[in-house]
Amino acid sequence: MGKKSKPLDGAVPNMPIASAVERKDTIAMQSILLQALPVARSVEDVVIETTSGKAFTGGRSTPVYKVSGTVRKENGTAVRRSFVVKWVRLPDDKSEKTMTRRESYAVERRFYENAAIQERLRNAALTIPKVLASDRGSSFCILMNDLTANYPRHPDRMSLPEAAGALRWIATFHACFWGDSFPHVLWDRGAFWTQTCSVQGIAVAWVATHQFIESKYSQYVTSRTRTVGHRLQTAGPAIAHFLTEYAHNRNYRTVIHGDYKAANLFFDAENAAAIDFQYAGGGVGAEDVAYLIYPDAFGDWFGHEEMLLQIYHETLVTQLVLQRKGGPSTLPFETFLKFYELARLDMTRHWLCQGWIASTEGEAKLVGALERALDEIDGGSVLFNGDDDYKAALHRFVFGS
Repeated sequence: MGKKSKPLDGAVPNMPIASAVERKDTIAMQSILLQALPVARSVEDVVIETTSGKAFTGGRSTPVYKVSGTVRKENGTAVRRSFVVKWVRLPDDKSEKTMTRRESYAVERRFYENAAIQERLRNAALTIPKVLASDRGSSFCILMNDLTANYPRHPDRMSLPEAAGALRWIATFHACFWGDSFPHVLWDRGAFWTQTCSVQGIAVAWVATHQFIESKYSQYVTSRTRTVGHRLQTAGPAIAHFLTEYAHNRNYRTVIHGDYKAANLFFDAENAAAIDFQYAGGGVGAEDVAYLIYPDAFGDWFGHEEMLLQIYHETLVTQLVLQRKGGPSTLPFETFLKFYELARLDMTRHWLCQGWIASTEGEAKLVGALERALDEIDGGSVLFNGDDDYKAALHRFVFGS
């Protein structure tokens, strides 16, 4: 019996796209592109470049390759086109973290490949990457069109018109899936911060945030600011459960992006396009909104918050009417606003568990907003009668009765 042949240096078993970019094999990539592009008669002058990933995926940890080539059509016309290969090498272990990551990339692949999802997005004229080919191996590797060809701007910090465009995009996206969740394709519960509901250490972590705000921005401190950490640690599980309950309620649920931030958005002069749907799944639309305009090191949106929330809500209602899924009474603005405030509390719960400490004036303003929301829920102190009290309080907070 003859010996098995060894793979060529840089070759990845059963993964031709990954092998081509790893080896910078332009001949192999030329063949892959020719098969992936039905209109192409030939593909010439292929170039493969390694990038940090940030320009295409929003993070430096994911290797991304930019591929370009001259595509010649059957009628003889030729055009230079660019493509992106996203290749994620996953550890070969069974840890919870690795298994969650592995499932997140499986969700992303299914999102791009599901015909019903893609049809809804096309009908709504929403731009996302088109997967042209993918490897089915031990790691995640897909070949996509390059969004920067038509959406060249990819800012760290969105301008106000870009933030408004991003909110119109996500409102239209939410309307496309209103009442649905695609549980067998996407996450049953979307958003990366909902994957766990830990509240451990929040009260202790809050001490540093309180000290910072008290020393730098005391105008945002009240007599109850010190207690916010303990109160959020106590209310956190009930808030997370409440949002999950309505993420499964046909009257309020939709598919959320689950990681909707500037790093996952591209812009042209007027419109947005989105990428990275690893944590897409069932949720409440306000969760994507809260994450998009959550304050960070680049700044905050408190000076324009009401206007931006109105833009999202008006677009959502308009799209629900156009798609014959509802109207103004489907989600009144006041109800949406309360879901938004709850989503922001839930997100802060997650960040505090990850060691977050307020360090900017925008985050000091956030603390004030969190405190006011908690005051309305618990009256300024922990509700000692347990989950039933919090459930009733949260229902009153959102619906007013």
